[in-house]
Amino acid sequence: MLILLYLSLLPILYFCTDGLIKDTLLYLHACGLIVWWHCPSSTGDMYGLRHFWLNLDIPPKQFWCNMGYWVDSSLNYFEACQLLVLAVTNKLEIQDGDKILDVGYGCGDSCFFLSDRFDCQVTGITNEHIQWKLSQDRLRELPQRQQGRITLLEGSAVELDKVLMTNDNNRATQLFDHILSIDSAYHFDTRWTFITESARHLKPGGNLGLYDMVLHDRNNLMAATGWKHQIIKLICGAMHLPLENLVDQTTYEAYLQQAGYDDIHFEPLSSSNIFGGLSRRCLRQKRNMELWQLGHWQDRLYLSVSAFLFNQLATHDWLQPMVVKATFSGVGKN
Repeated sequence: MLILLYLSLLPILYFCTDGLIKDTLLYLHACGLIVWWHCPSSTGDMYGLRHFWLNLDIPPKQFWCNMGYWVDSSLNYFEACQLLVLAVTNKLEIQDGDKILDVGYGCGDSCFFLSDRFDCQVTGITNEHIQWKLSQDRLRELPQRQQGRITLLEGSAVELDKVLMTNDNNRATQLFDHILSIDSAYHFDTRWTFITESARHLKPGGNLGLYDMVLHDRNNLMAATGWKHQIIKLICGAMHLPLENLVDQTTYEAYLQQAGYDDIHFEPLSSSNIFGGLSRRCLRQKRNMELWQLGHWQDRLYLSVSAFLFNQLATHDWLQPMVVKATFSGVGKN
């Protein structure tokens, strides 16, 4: 009975939705059928492939987590992730010994990469406790010299004053030459609070460098009304993407100017090299898992859904990947 009710949703989704919403809901409906069909079963094998875990290096050497910049189809995931960081840092003219604040650093890879490549002091902030704890454990495994250049903190991107323990007596010690956020700022609630707080922690002439996303010039995503608007809200909620962060480049630039930034530059990146590359990576990993009979169907389903969604972003003019560079003038305007 339940499966019949589930199937009855199909014509409703097909005839009553359109565009991205239709494609997404139909795909998720199909995924639900796959989940129902592939229920776990016991084969009675003595060992199966459990010895896979004996051959796996734990912990992995890399814990990168960003979309990657896929300028070459032969790239490994960590290489694409590093290239996305470099797409931002190449705009900033980082010097040896500079102080960098890396906000939304994941499990520490970007902080380790920045300190090693630029021989600079890096402070990282993440709001996820499990990532912060893992990154601290990984930091202790680094050479002593590199450990001394990295500080990892737990806290919110929109509460930088609190996280950095700023007060009238120690504020000068909490100013940075560059503040970065790679593939995170669109999650912050809100991005504009983070940008304003960042200005208070940049030296005059310091740079804000972001990999971020803006609404594409040729889309009318935010013009949706009624039930379509409600579905967009649900999707954004599931992605932890506040609606206030969905703006075009013109609005984005106005927020930066209001917070005291000038010399503002936006560099669009190819959707194919960001979303498309990550979609292809997900499919390649899924095929390899099937070939080598590794993982569970849930893992392959996750990769399939991710590949579909990122392919939709790569082939439609909805979101524009963007490198953002802005220089703090030294005087806030709010």
